[in-house]
Amino acid sequence: MSGVSMLSQLNAQLTRFESLNAQFSDLQRALSSQKKTTTYQGLGSDAISSLRYRTSLSGSTQYVQNIDIAVTRMKTMNTSMSLIQKQTEQLRTGIVQQPLDGGTNIDSLKAYASKLLEVMPSSLNENIDGRYVFSGSDLTAQPYAGPEKLEAIVNKDVQDWMDGTITTDQFLTKINNYTDDQVGFTPEVLASGNVKVNADENYSLDYTFKASDQSIKTILVVSQVFKSLPSVDETNMAAAGEADYKTLINTLSQKLDQGAKGLETQVVSLQAGMATIQEIRATHKYDQETYQSLVESVENVDVTETAVKLQNLQLQLEASYRVTASTASLTLLNYLD
Repeated sequence: MSGVSMLSQLNAQLTRFESLNAQFSDLQRALSSQKKTTTYQGLGSDAISSLRYRTSLSGSTQYVQNIDIAVTRMKTMNTSMSLIQKQTEQLRTGIVQQPLDGGTNIDSLKAYASKLLEVMPSSLNENIDGRYVFSGSDLTAQPYAGPEKLEAIVNKDVQDWMDGTITTDQFLTKINNYTDDQVGFTPEVLASGNVKVNADENYSLDYTFKASDQSIKTILVVSQVFKSLPSVDETNMAAAGEADYKTLINTLSQKLDQGAKGLETQVVSLQAGMATIQEIRATHKYDQETYQSLVESVENVDVTETAVKLQNLQLQLEASYRVTASTASLTLLNYLD
């Protein structure tokens, strides 16, 4: 009977040892991962709360990512447009500085216009990792083909105006009717749609700013005309003269003002939209921190409490080892003694 009793005690000790060992392993895992369990089922009644918090956290994270991508593009757009604005203002200043009476200094205007046209291709074709920021929804299509086509057309019209083939009014009509294709915008940007960012469940921002915007088109055309004009004292024209130049420059000046104001409106709108979604981003970041805290409150263990439990369990395990070893070593001789 004593053998049966000892065997029973040994089996009980071994079962207890296995249970404590499993608890010890679980506590070790919890301490290293700082998570109560590896499955939602292990959270019991808190599983639904955990899923809800994680879903909300994922949504806020996605909105932040959307906004970050849009803000990066908008900042790039703003930088490029600021450069164009700066060069446009240089040309406007050059026009304002023209004398009220006497000869027109075409050379200074040609220089300003040339500088403005130099920055246009790189600014309008600005891209981030091959995704163009001024191409509308067709992000992989280059929006501006370059000034070559417009330059050729303007040079011909200027020559026709100079030699009297067309009048000043006819020349101005041609300038007003240059097509988007003639100005150099690609078919892809002309056909592309708008660009939007979903910044929130209830807010979507359209931040489309195409290279083919009317303000850009106007600035390109006016700049190219100024660049193509010859100096008055070098023309030797029979038809156009100083009065024609005055009329042309005054009209171009007005068009340039319109283009500059249109560009400013677009830039201000871009900056306002950027400020708005950055405010929304701040709200999402706060929500992220809140949801993350709620997830941790449900899923995470108390590290100090877990460490104490692990230490206590280790003591129990050591005691179980000793008891199990003693029970296993008992023989009949122990009783005969």
